[in-house]
Amino acid sequence: MSGEAVREMTFDEAIDRIGFGSFQRKLLAICGAGWAADAMEVLLISFALPGVIREWGLTPAQAGFIGTAIFLGMLAGAWFWGTISDYIGRRIGFQLTVLIDSVFGFLSALSPSYLWLALLRGITGFGVGGTLPVDYSIFAEYLPTKERGKYLVYLESFWALGTIVAAGLAWFVVPRWGWRVLLAISALPGIIIYFSRRYVPESPRYMLVEGRTDEVREVLEKVASENRAEVAIGPIKSEMRERKVTVSALWLPKFARTTLMLWIAWFWGTISDYIGRRIGFQLTVLIDSVFGFLSALSP
Repeated sequence: MSGEAVREMTFDEAIDRIGFGSFQRKLLAICGAGWAADAMEVLLISFALPGVIREWGLTPAQAGFIGTAIFLGMLAGAWFWGTISDYIGRRIGFQLTVLIDSVFGFLSALSPSYLWLALLRGITGFGVGGTLPVDYSIFAEYLPTKERGKYLVYLESFWALGTIVAAGLAWFVVPRWGWRVLLAISALPGIIIYFSRRYVPESPRYMLVEGRTDEVREVLEKVASENRAEVAIGPIKSEMRERKVTVSALWLPKFARTTLMLWIAWFWGTISDYIGRRIGFQLTVLIDSVFGFLSALSP
């Protein structure tokens, strides 16, 4: 450690002084692997459905229900785990979400009927939906402020990697062994990831709002040591838990425009993965033109 004076500092100041290093690179790999595994779970059902339809003679509505189930689970999982992690800590959700999507993803390969498959895919989605916000939060909280935006984008790129692996895996597995083997194999990476996550410490920011300042300092010192950063970590200023904020706060006048633009961007960016880039591009241009024209006629 250097001989600089040790003073009380904020959590962000401590992270900025430690900087980006070995600890954050390992955490990026762990979180990124989880995102890639989640992408596989979401995408692979599309490759499995033709075999599922043939095996059980499903109608289009029944097949569509199976495909939708994981997204319904993701919606519930994102809300549940994103909320509860503020109260029980990030680390529990960080481990359990990937375990849930792996275990139930594997069990879905053993489904005796399409209703069981839909149920198990929904529970799988409950884990997937939780992994995304929890991973994003715990990774962001260990990043220096100047590096945060860049490395969060890097984290999201692992989703694309997972879709590429999923497509290759489906191409190789389905013609040889069928959809059940595909779903079973795709669940295995998550089990490995679960064990790697057991060694990631709790989010220091969560511990800080819980008043566990001594533990926060211990964790930050370990991060600094792993990064080989010779900095003195002083006492960390305590933080109060912020009041509960509801979704309606996003539509306050100062946030409404940004919220709308982000929702539209995410909606079209996501839906284009399923309807095709060309159709998505054409629809966005059409909507832009129509509503741009209508706005000119506004009284």
